Amino acid sequence: MLHRIALAISSIYKPDPCAVTEKRFKDNMPGPDFARSFLKRHSDKITQRISENVKRSRAAVSTDILKDYLEQLQESISGVPIA
Repeated sequence: MLHRIALAISSIYKPDPCAVTEKRFKDNMPGPDFARSFLKRHSDKITQRISENVKRSRAAVSTDILKDYLEQLQESISGVPIA
């Protein structure tokens, strides 16, 4: 779990691989101590939860629904410049 938290923290500090490296992290990756301290500092906002399975009714999506969604998405993002 601490490794996943460290990966998330690393992506926050360096979302772009071409960006400057974070000098306080070895290999630009926070260690377990940093991850534990991060969790303590933000314990009011971050909690550990047990994952739940998706219900079959929510997971059941037809191809028509997907096609409709993608068509609407294409209309929504047409004309938006790629950053």
